[in-house]
Amino acid sequence: MEIVNDSGVGLNVGGKIYQTSRNTLTKYPNSFFFLLLEGTIPSKRDDQGNYLIDQDGEVFRHVLNFLRSGELLTLPEGFKDFKLLESQADFFLLDELKKVIQNRMSDGLLFDDGGVGLNVGGKIYQTSRNTLTKYPNSFFSLLLEGAIPSKRDDQGNYLIDRDGEIFRHVLNFLRSGELLTLPEGFKEYELLESEADFFLLDELKKVIQNRMSVGLLFDDGKVFNTTKETLMKESGAFFPRMLAGEIEVTRDPQGNYVMNRDGSLFHHILAYLRDGGVLTDITLDDLNRLLNEADYFGLDVFKEHIESIRFMQTRRNALRYLHFYHCVNSPCFVYKNFQDHSHVCPYVSEIMKGVFAGMAVLERINRGENVSVEDIISYFCKQLDRSRTNTPNTTRVELSPDCTRLDFEPF
Repeated sequence: MEIVNDSGVGLNVGGKIYQTSRNTLTKYPNSFFFLLLEGTIPSKRDDQGNYLIDQDGEVFRHVLNFLRSGELLTLPEGFKDFKLLESQADFFLLDELKKVIQNRMSDGLLFDDGGVGLNVGGKIYQTSRNTLTKYPNSFFSLLLEGAIPSKRDDQGNYLIDRDGEIFRHVLNFLRSGELLTLPEGFKEYELLESEADFFLLDELKKVIQNRMSVGLLFDDGKVFNTTKETLMKESGAFFPRMLAGEIEVTRDPQGNYVMNRDGSLFHHILAYLRDGGVLTDITLDDLNRLLNEADYFGLDVFKEHIESIRFMQTRRNALRYLHFYHCVNSPCFVYKNFQDHSHVCPYVSEIMKGVFAGMAVLERINRGENVSVEDIISYFCKQLDRSRTNTPNTTRVELSPDCTRLDFEPF
């Protein structure tokens, strides 16, 4: 039985393996990782294809979590390696991280802002009242209001008889609103979910349930492992209804959902659900079969992606055409019939002769997080028609409440 997992970029840092995404690593232009993945910095890989980086593998987890969140959320109690962490920021060309480190060093802050001590199963945590009371009616809000009886240890820390190791994930969720610190291969979701129940954190429980692994078993014996969050991309499609129990699907002894379908093309569907579109080679025959699979699984927006590929395939060696899928809270994607370097679409590949596809990094349009559809139209019109005084025709197609396709066509 072959297992296929979601993956992105593998890093071997001082012998310690990390998995992350290209979007995370290229968050800051001109950083070490941005230049590495552009090919500007020479690189070597280990036998598993992970990039070899001769730096401190333990402290790198803080660098990577900063790239994910923009904050230093994972420093342990009594952390003293700020100078080492600062040297890593220098090596990885992360001025933004260096500023955060220097601020933390000058302020003498090892925790959010002090205030409340917690003794959770014998492990001591320091945090602030604002962090603990972020969610009204949670255990901590009630505790600090005096609505829940409490005891303290000799140092004045609140005594809480729960798992002290896993609590760090609960506390970091309270700080950031996200699960940023789960290690690779984390398998204690059920324990973490029980902690969310105990601490009356419905928001954390929802995030955990979305992150829990889902296995899909196909007729060829191949199992695809993904997450509930990934499968929920198109509301009303097969997978959200399956997970809600609206569609009855048999499960094997390992808990995998039995699809009763040919799985030879499902990697394209999973790439769409996870990364936004078709990323790898596909033939016209397979494209027709993929359309049938998309129809079976009720993936109406994905069917539009397939039609975009067909459209571009019929316009090879013609004028420049581009279809841009603008999605809310999920990756944006581009299909086009030409290849050129784009700052916004740095990882475009040829998936069929004359058809190019790839993810778009919207933050690179204006270096801001809130990029409007008008910003996208303006950017690509300039890219497509630099030599003319007029701009290409642009058509907006509303595919769903969360997805709009922008068609750029010459006139």
